[in-house]
Amino acid sequence: KDPIAHPTALLARALVGQ
Repeated sequence: KDPIAHPTALLARALVGQ
């Protein structure tokens, strides 16, 4: 639905990964 939701989730995961 929201194309920004996908990249946002990836960014959030990247932050948690660090």
